[in-house]
Amino acid sequence: MSTIIIFLIVIIVLVVAHELGHFFVAKAFGVRVDEFGLGYPPRAKKLFTWKGTLFTLNWIPFGGFVKIFGEDLDEEKKDYVVKDSFSHQKLYKRLLILVAGIVANFILAVVLYSAAFSIGFLGSLQDFPNAKLVAPEQVTVGEVIKNTPASDAGIKENDRVESLTVDNVVYVPESVDGFIKYVQSHENVPISINILRESKKMNFVVTPKINVVNNKPGIGIGIGETGLLRLPPLQAISFGFTYTITQFKTIILSLGVLIGSLFSGDSSVASHLSGPIGIAKFANTAYSMGIGTLLSFMGLISINLAVINLLPFPALDGGRMILELFSTKGRNRISPKIVNWINQIGFILLIILMLWVTYHDIFHAV
Repeated sequence: MSTIIIFLIVIIVLVVAHELGHFFVAKAFGVRVDEFGLGYPPRAKKLFTWKGTLFTLNWIPFGGFVKIFGEDLDEEKKDYVVKDSFSHQKLYKRLLILVAGIVANFILAVVLYSAAFSIGFLGSLQDFPNAKLVAPEQVTVGEVIKNTPASDAGIKENDRVESLTVDNVVYVPESVDGFIKYVQSHENVPISINILRESKKMNFVVTPKINVVNNKPGIGIGIGETGLLRLPPLQAISFGFTYTITQFKTIILSLGVLIGSLFSGDSSVASHLSGPIGIAKFANTAYSMGIGTLLSFMGLISINLAVINLLPFPALDGGRMILELFSTKGRNRISPKIVNWINQIGFILLIILMLWVTYHDIFHAV
């Protein structure tokens, strides 16, 4: 139940921020907003009306929308000649309304990262050298390789290693090097590994094997050192902004790799995509590591939403902006029916993609 609640909080914050971007810029330009919906239809409940906009709660909880008058052109009703219609506005105003949601997600990411860095978050001093370590660093699992002793035993990413035991002799690794040396010195010897996972203590018995990693004894994990880090408030805000930009660039590059792999027929990269269920699991794991880590995770998802909505794909903000550019050349205006059909087809394709990713989350989880 806690996983569902955390997931809904994450989705509500991210979606509301995005849609409020569209909402406030539209209102600033005098454009009528008929409905602000939390979730996708069918409608579950009318919440309230504010400044002529009906706020609603809808049954499908994986998104939200603002229904801006005249955004979906109706040529028969002549929406484009009404002054408070979206389609009646000058091109730059329409583009600003559409891009506002993307900007809102970017700003939200800056706020979330700044708060996370100020409150305290799990990270490595190697990645954040200017941060203050407020809790000891701990050896943490960053990656688990499939079909290795670690994966077969049940060890997972983000597990924190508390101790290693052989023949009732307990060893507490204080560094990555210490952990590696200990594992490599116990080839074919069962090691009892005490793990902290989401505030729960667990134990796994793993036997290091040769040739698992680089022809040396290993168990098949990538590890690092993480501790509770914190930045002074002003430094947290400054670093939150620069870190958001860095993550924004990284996600764009990663998206390019993903698209390139799909065109080349390599589906291995796409297999790492996560849908609502995957996000819910990650959000719950982040929450178990502290509120700062959860806020940092939300910042990452917010940037992902901003980047995805930049794509020139129908139904996304980027696709709508492209259509606006091509539909404003005087008498060569694209037929409203064609524009609506393009957006509807794009929306259907996005729903199919979401269902596929959700299926992957359920049946192909590691």
